[in-house]
Amino acid sequence: MVTKTGSIKTLIFRAYDLCTEIKDRNEELEFLKDTFIANDFPINIVDRIFQKYIPHKYRTDGRENTQKTPIDFEKSFKVPYVKGFSDILRRELQKEGIHVIFSKGTTLEKKLCKLTPKKPIEESKHNIYRKYCSKCSATYIWESSMTMKQRDTLHNYFKSDIKTGKSSSALYTHIRDNKDPDHEIDWEKKVILDKEIHFEKRKIKEAIYINAFDNGTLMNPDKKIPINQCWTEFFPFITEVKGY
Repeated sequence: MVTKTGSIKTLIFRAYDLCTEIKDRNEELEFLKDTFIANDFPINIVDRIFQKYIPHKYRTDGRENTQKTPIDFEKSFKVPYVKGFSDILRRELQKEGIHVIFSKGTTLEKKLCKLTPKKPIEESKHNIYRKYCSKCSATYIWESSMTMKQRDTLHNYFKSDIKTGKSSSALYTHIRDNKDPDHEIDWEKKVILDKEIHFEKRKIKEAIYINAFDNGTLMNPDKKIPINQCWTEFFPFITEVKGY
C-alpha cells in the first residue's frame, strides 16, 4: 500500500509542477484520480490523498483552497471510458450531482494476456451457477462465494435432511416432490453463468438470471432481490447467450 500511495503522490506533484494554470491543474488531477480508481486502487484511499495532499513547495499561507467537497460515492456512476462521449457524459451527469468514474473496460491486453493460470471449474469462486435435473428440464440458479466443489459438498450434506423436513434445499425438494424415482441432480454438468467478486453485484446478477430464465421450470422458490424493470429488455439476449 505504501508503494501505491507513493505513486499517487508522485503524479500529484508532477501535476502541480507542470501545470501553470489552475484550470489545467485541476483537470489533470481529476484525470489522475479517475485513472487510479479505474485501475483498482481503493477509492477511499485515492480520495483521501487527493483531498489532503499538496506538495510541500506549493504550501504557502496565501495559497488557494484546492480542496474539493468530498465525493458522495452513493451518487457515483462507473462506466468504461469512450473518448469524446465519456467526457460529455461526465459533464452532463455532474450537473445532476452525479460523479462519474471511468474504468478501463475490456482491453486487448485482457483478452490476449492470460498471465494467471486458469483454475479448474471446481475451484472457481464467486460465481452464479446453474444446475440441472438429469430427468427433466428443471434447473436451479444460485450465487455463491464458495467453490463449486464446496457448494456441491454442502448440497449433498443436506440430502439426508429432506425426508425429515430439516432442510428446504430447492434441489432436493424438487427430487422429493416428483413421484418419478429417476429424478436426480446432474452433478457432472457444471455450468457457470457469470462471475462477480462483489457480493451485492453478485446478488443482483443472480436475480437477473433467475428472472431471465423463469419459464416455469426453475427449482428456485423465489426470485431473490427485486430488480429494476429495465432489465426485462435484456432477458431475450441473456437467454440466447447463456441458454445452455
